[in-house]
This record gives sequence, structure tokens and C-alpha cells, in this order.
Amino acid sequence: MVQHIAARLKEGLNRRVVCQEAFTDLAVTAFFAGGHLLVEGPIGSGKTTWSNAFARLLGTVPYAPKGFSPAKSEGDYSPPQRDQKSEYVVFFLDEEAYRKGHSTNIIELTDESWITVMQEDGTHETGPFFLVATVNPGEPFIQNSAADRFIMKLSLSNPGVSAEKQLLQMIHNGFGTEEINFVLSAGEYEEARREINEVAVNDGIFTYIVSIVETARRLEATTHSPSPRGSIALLTAAKAHAAIAGRNFVTYQDIQTLALPTLCHRLHLTQEAESEGFTPESIIGGILAQVKPPQHAHTPPPTKSDDHPEESPLSSLLDE
Repeated sequence: MVQHIAARLKEGLNRRVVCQEAFTDLAVTAFFAGGHLLVEGPIGSGKTTWSNAFARLLGTVPYAPKGFSPAKSEGDYSPPQRDQKSEYVVFFLDEEAYRKGHSTNIIELTDESWITVMQEDGTHETGPFFLVATVNPGEPFIQNSAADRFIMKLSLSNPGVSAEKQLLQMIHNGFGTEEINFVLSAGEYEEARREINEVAVNDGIFTYIVSIVETARRLEATTHSPSPRGSIALLTAAKAHAAIAGRNFVTYQDIQTLALPTLCHRLHLTQEAESEGFTPESIIGGILAQVKPPQHAHTPPPTKSDDHPEESPLSSLLDE
């Protein structure tokens, strides 16, 4: 079931935001994992367009809780009106999470798994929610404690030359003007979450996750490293990723695919490490090259191309 719903979501999103399929794949995984999403991208790269389209596909509109910047949704700033026959998930959008005071709001909001929204007629609607917080490159970042509350941090980049030309041609031909219809019916989200919870994880996968995170913690080059919340995020996202792929078990490839988006924003480097050219992405990538997955973790034995006999550049950063 998860596979089919995810395919409908991806199809709708890829019709709205072109040439960002990899971003959409991971964002949909974050949603089904039950987490929240932090999105970084240049102004005008489509962060708000993508978020609006996702909300519409869920049968609601972006709604910013009190204390957050207003969600831009074609001039509609009212709380979402819910149709019990068609919509289940409450959706929030925080346009600029780096603004003063937002870190505290994010922590308070993400401590809850369900949210209650008061409608204009005085009625209350309660349901699970998905928070998308957007930040612009180079702007002051939200506090570490707030960033840690997001299951993933993804980047939405500007398209390349050929992709941007394709976008212009599609806009010229009326792309993005069609009505967006919801694809998630009442009860489907709960059923999808039950399916994901039943995805099998063997002992080798648990060992692999802990080995990756513990290696990150041993680095002298970091001022902050992933906490157990990061390990849980990686596991939860991997289970959702497996279910979306149509599998009922997690493989080490799921872990490798999701290690960067779930762990990099939880890793902060010293100035010395940054001056030497290290980044959170290069650090986590190096750890994945260094830490070998157990061969019994639903995987075939590593091939020769997977071997890295030379010394890892991380060796000099490990705290002995």
C-alpha cells in the first residue's frame, strides 16, 4: 500500500516541480517515516512551490502556527479546512525557520506527534502533522537543538541549464496551472504507518547504524555529533524507504541512501576541520566508506569495487 500511495504523491509533485525527483523521493520518505523536514535552497528554487503542492496533494493547504512566518498559498492564510472523506493529515509550513524565536517554537511543536487546529467556526480538528521548515543558504541557521528535531535536511538546488530550459518551455505551455487533487484518502496514512512499523530489521542493520553513528561521535573534528535521536531517525527513515520500495525488510543500501540526509545536519565541525576542507557530507561519506555493513544484513557480500584498502582521510580525525 505504501508503495502505491508514495508513487501517487511523487507523480503529483514531479508534475509541479520538475527536475527535483531525487529531492522528492527523500522528502516523501521523511513524510511516511512520521518525521519533519528541513529544506535549504536558494530563493526562488521552488521550496514554497513544492511545499504548497505537497499540502494540496494531502487535501489541505499550508498553515503556519502562531509565531511562525505566514505560509504563502495563493493568498490563503486560513487554517486548513478538512474534509473527513478525503483528508487525514494536517500540514504546516514554516517559510523562514531561521528568524528570531523560531527555534523555541519548533522544539515545542515537534515534541507533539498530533496537533489540534481551531477552525474559524470554533471547531477543533486533531491529527498527525508534517512540518516543512525552509531556510536560505547563507542565512543564520536555526539552533542545533531545533535542527535535531527534523528527521532529514534536504537541499533544493537550482536546475541545470538544460533542465531550466525545459522548465521555461513547460511554463510557456501552461505547466503548473492545472488543479491539484488530493491523493491521500481518510485512514490511508494510519494504514501506511502500520505497514512501515511492521518492516523487519535484523540485528546486522542495528549494528550497522550504531557503528556509523558511534564513528561520527569519535571524531575530534566535531563540536556536535548525532545523538540517539539521529540513530532513531536513520532507522525510521530506512523502514519507510524499504516500504516505499515494496520491501518488508531493511537493507544496508537503505541505510547508505539515508545516512547523509538524516545525519549531516546533526554534525557540526570545528573551524580547523572546515579550514581543511571537510564538510558534514564528506565526513558522513567517509564514514560510510570506512564502516563496512555486516554481511548478514539482508545483503550480498561486498564486491571488490566496495573495498577501500587505502587509509581513510577520517583516520586523522578519529579520537583515539
